Amino acid sequence: MTTRHHRRRRQSAGFTLVEALVACAVIGIVSAIAIPNLQAALRKSRHRNAYNSVKVLENAVQAYMLDKEGPPDTLNLTTLEPLVSAGMVARGQRASINSAFDQNRLISYYGWTGSWQWGYDYNFTFRPKRDPSSVTCYCWPEGLFRYDTRVGSYEQIW
Repeated sequence: MTTRHHRRRRQSAGFTLVEALVACAVIGIVSAIAIPNLQAALRKSRHRNAYNSVKVLENAVQAYMLDKEGPPDTLNLTTLEPLVSAGMVARGQRASINSAFDQNRLISYYGWTGSWQWGYDYNFTFRPKRDPSSVTCYCWPEGLFRYDTRVGSYEQIW
């Protein structure tokens, strides 16, 4: 009797091959569903980080305009001068702002005073890190826009 009971216990220990294959299949299906969603979430997070950095930069330009009665005529695309020396952007913020952009810098900046329609205006252009080369983002006082040349239209982000 002890032998028969001992034999049953040995047969029920562990997984069968079918059970192991089913477990692998379930893991494969779940990962096939989860990985694209994770990649999309990471891409959105990267974009949101870049857009938040631009918002900080935009607030710095607006604070500069209030203080100096006009936007900076030029803006160093890497060091963000004169915003840093004027105290509108902290040195630590500069590093986090630049880290959100492709090649760690803005693509372009234009600031002007005394234009025909407004008294002053500014625009800066950037590409979030790892975005396709067809995507360019523009920040104007009217808001932040994303343009994809493949689609051919602007999308207002805020």
